[in-house]
Amino acid sequence: MDKRKSNLNLAAKVTVVNGNTPTGVDQTGHFDETGKTCFKYLYVTSSNRTKSFSLNISLFSHNPSEPSIAVLKTSPISIISKPSKKTQKSKTEGVCIYSGSMVSFFNRVNSQTVRTKYMGTENHKFCAKNSSWTAFTINVIKDGVPISDLSTPIEYGQEIVLTDIKSGFSSGILIIKKVTKNSIEESVGPVTHLQKVALHSKNKINSYLSLPPSSTIGSSNPFLLFQEASEDGILDDHMTWGIVGIEKAQVTLKNVPSNQMRIADARISNRKLEISGEGLEGSQVSFGIIQVESQSEPNFITAPLPPLLPSDLDSTNSATLPIIISRQGISVNTRIVLLFTKENGKGVYEIKRLV
Repeated sequence: MDKRKSNLNLAAKVTVVNGNTPTGVDQTGHFDETGKTCFKYLYVTSSNRTKSFSLNISLFSHNPSEPSIAVLKTSPISIISKPSKKTQKSKTEGVCIYSGSMVSFFNRVNSQTVRTKYMGTENHKFCAKNSSWTAFTINVIKDGVPISDLSTPIEYGQEIVLTDIKSGFSSGILIIKKVTKNSIEESVGPVTHLQKVALHSKNKINSYLSLPPSSTIGSSNPFLLFQEASEDGILDDHMTWGIVGIEKAQVTLKNVPSNQMRIADARISNRKLEISGEGLEGSQVSFGIIQVESQSEPNFITAPLPPLLPSDLDSTNSATLPIIISRQGISVNTRIVLLFTKENGKGVYEIKRLV
């Protein structure tokens, strides 16, 4: 049976922790059909000159008022602030952007928060979004080759390339430049968090990656383009970007459910998926958001391969679907995916275990 809806009944509550003390207001989010949830607001106090904080994330089967099924605590997350012009070079090391690290970009018109857009990608093009941002890997280009060296800060005037960590889309070679009062500052030194920058195309004279001028008010996901600066070198607001690093927090389970499932192996046989492991009795299999009727035993599950609609396929007539096992409201991403391709007009299925 093909049920095209989410089977994820998980909710999460996040709490900011300074040291061992919870601060701020808890936020609750529900996981969507892709297995993601988002907390859009985060308030961190600056008491005791703390330079980092952690997040406690509690997972709930259905209702956050019920006891949690797991508690996750992140490793320390650094608090960053824009360094002042008088800050000594030795004190800026903690706020530098390094080659090979992850960054995001935002555009803000007239310093107005309500007129903020975030750089993203769509259909393998740069675009601007109203409420979500894309994580990019930023690499310095040396001798025509991207260099990942997390010990070396990126400096203004260097050639860089941006790569979307999810889609793999990459920019052409860009030159990152410092912007002060909407003017290009021909300076050297490390690129730091929250600095305003311009992204100059190496192959286009005096052209910078920009929002279309009309898109700064009300337009939805406009594609970015390269625009020329004025003759006096002044850049409009839609031609400049704030840059900020992204920190990936690793989490560990503090309270693991006793009925935890373990996956040992998976294979395809007679147009069915067969999974072996432990604690699988009473479980159901989903391929992404496509639910199918499954038959389970304590150490074995079988499920028919899903019928795919044209809307499930990408432009190459292929699809990649994560295999998810659910039981009693708890969903486990097996880190195994179902790959579908068309060869000579026939559909071919195979499975792949993610590293």
